[in-house]
Amino acid sequence: MRKKVLIIAKPWQGGLHTYYFNAFSRVKNFDVEIIFSYPENWYQYFLYKKNKKHWFNNLRNKINSNKYDIGFFINLNPALRDLENTNKNILYLTDKPNFDQIDIDFFSQIYISDLGYIDSVSYLKNYVSELPFGFDPSIHFKFVQLSIKIYAETIG
Repeated sequence: MRKKVLIIAKPWQGGLHTYYFNAFSRVKNFDVEIIFSYPENWYQYFLYKKNKKHWFNNLRNKINSNKYDIGFFINLNPALRDLENTNKNILYLTDKPNFDQIDIDFFSQIYISDLGYIDSVSYLKNYVSELPFGFDPSIHFKFVQLSIKIYAETIG
């Protein structure tokens, strides 16, 4: 049975969402989709600047109307309160967290990227563990081989 994974993340170039999109996409029974939590083009940016509350309401409605099995949120955006599917939402924090309890009640599991933040989340009932930044073989493997080859040639 196929599962749909919805990644919600900032659209920063070279962003972490790319790594997780690739990782989830390689799982045999996963269909993956990304919804960006900030404007990804000039038109969206214009709408965002014109009325942020309306822009985030539309974003929240887009997420809530999406039929997904796993919601993987990279970092927290307090403007996205009142999310549905709370038993399917996972929060991955990469920056030092600063949130209210109401912000994190929408997530069944919380992971952090760095144990340096553990004091901010360890007391939470939905905190699971550290999930360090990943190594993506499809992106990094060629670089590793090249580095070994260059190193071997310099020694020889």
